[in-house]
Amino acid sequence: MQHKHHTTMKTTPLQPLLRQRICAIAAAFGLWCGAALGQNLLTNGSFELPGPVGTSYGYKYFPGGSTNIPGWTTVLNGVEYLDPSQSHDGIHLVYLGVAQDGSYCVDLPPLTYTGGGIQQTFPTQVGQPYEVSFFMGTLVYLGRVGTGSLTVSAGDRTNSFAVTNRTGFLQWIGRSFVFTALSNLTTLSFTTSNDPLLHFCEIDNVSVVPVLASNALWLALDLYPAIHIAGEAGRTYVVQYSEPPSTNLQQMQYVTLPTPSNLVFDVSSPGRITRQYRAFEWLEPQTIGQEVVATVVGLLPGVTIHGRAGQACTLEYLDSFSGTNWVALTNLVLSTSSAMVFDPGSLRVETRFYRARSP
Repeated sequence: MQHKHHTTMKTTPLQPLLRQRICAIAAAFGLWCGAALGQNLLTNGSFELPGPVGTSYGYKYFPGGSTNIPGWTTVLNGVEYLDPSQSHDGIHLVYLGVAQDGSYCVDLPPLTYTGGGIQQTFPTQVGQPYEVSFFMGTLVYLGRVGTGSLTVSAGDRTNSFAVTNRTGFLQWIGRSFVFTALSNLTTLSFTTSNDPLLHFCEIDNVSVVPVLASNALWLALDLYPAIHIAGEAGRTYVVQYSEPPSTNLQQMQYVTLPTPSNLVFDVSSPGRITRQYRAFEWLEPQTIGQEVVATVVGLLPGVTIHGRAGQACTLEYLDSFSGTNWVALTNLVLSTSSAMVFDPGSLRVETRFYRARSP
């Protein structure tokens, strides 16, 4: 896979053209550009609907039996639906983190009730294996101890998963498992019996895809705004953005330095630099402090590797397609069916090719 990357490219007319060339080159090399292979079988897997309508500070409780979250039905005592970035104590904004994908997520243990959950039914082929991937999150706040657990079932499998995070802002971890379909319709169900006064157990970015018949890997490539954070190692910063001419800030990411080159990437704004970014030190208890300099350095490639959860792979690059000495960018094991890798080292490189391989 090749990308033509010009670090001076910041003008709007060039950016859509560049994205088209990336996808065309990816298709020419037989690599997946995000259309058909591995398509999520679930509806509204990241819970972006119904969105803010009817919420208070980005929050809404849906009791058991509700279908207000499109594609999903709540079970037991229901769930809490929320945009963590809008969390509020009634007087001030409380900085608790952001959803793993998009703006909204689901907290399985509903406040004041023990036992909550959510499920979705979707078409499957009997005997076909499928992979379920999702992200779990929790935090320490208002008596919650920073742990959460859930039970998830589909087809012939029922599994239990747990998450631990001792910080005061949401951190997410990917989970996955494989099930075999027993009928033409399969129900994926998430439930918890956690005490809601002691635990948050949030889920986001849920997907179900057919298991690949081989160990093949597929790549998808796009360019994302890269923002340099001039902060201190060991400290956490809240990166926010505004959409000019508006100056209203939206939370984008919580990052603890250092990162590679102290860069963070805006994956919600591919192929364009139209936003203004600011970064503030995150402080206990759930507030922000001093602002630090946040500088956009350009559009840099993010390579998404698609394969099987648990699959080990190496992402490599080459700066000339006539060359043969591929250089390893990173080695990783997929925790879910896909992972995104950024390449800060390509900042001043005009042309770069990528490939992924399994041992």
